[in-house]
Amino acid sequence: TFQLLYNIAWYEQMVIIYYLALLNLGIKDIHIGDFAGILSTEVVEVLVERFGTNTISTIEEDMKVF
Repeated sequence: TFQLLYNIAWYEQMVIIYYLALLNLGIKDIHIGDFAGILSTEVVEVLVERFGTNTISTIEEDMKVF
């Protein structure tokens, strides 16, 4: 399995384009920062269910996932 870690900040507008491009390429299980300030609850539900998108947390918790 090929694992790619790409750390990007949500405050950049281009990151939305990058994220959509990754989804379009079929890349799933992307971990991103806080959903609340950017996406509606409905959109978050779709991203979690269909694409396995998840949020990041503390360094220790994130290291357990990877």
